[in-house]
Amino acid sequence: MTAIAVLNEPFGPSLDLGVLKKFNYDAWGTIRDYNADTSMVIHDAFEGLSYWNGFMNSAAGVNNVMLDTHVYQVFNQDQISLDINGHVSQACEFASQLTDTDKWTIVGEWTGATTDCAFWLKSVSPFIQYVYIS
Repeated sequence: MTAIAVLNEPFGPSLDLGVLKKFNYDAWGTIRDYNADTSMVIHDAFEGLSYWNGFMNSAAGVNNVMLDTHVYQVFNQDQISLDINGHVSQACEFASQLTDTDKWTIVGEWTGATTDCAFWLKSVSPFIQYVYIS
C-alpha cells in the first residue's frame, strides 16, 4: 500500500484541533507499527495549507506524511459567476499554495464543474444553493 488517509474532511472550524493533531500522530504511529514505508495522508481540515507547516514534518521526526486538500469552485456565488477563464485563473493561482508547504501536498478531490448543480449538495451546507445557469 502506498498511502492511507485515516480521516476524510474533518471540519476544523468546529473541532478541537489539538485533538485532531493527536489523532493524526496516533494514527501515524499505528501505521508505522505495521509498515514503515506507507505514507499517511492528513486532510487540511479546511484550515488552509500553511496552517499545517511545522506539523508532522521531517523536522518533527516524522516521515512519509502527505497533506490532502480538496478544491472546488462551486460553493459560493462569486465562484459560480466565474466564466471558464476565471475558473482556470483561480486554479492556477491556487497552485502557488501547493508549493508553499513542508509536506508532499496533493489535491485529493476536485471537480471540473462550474456550478453547484447537484441537488444533493444541499445536505452539505445551508449556504449551498441549487443554481441552474442556462
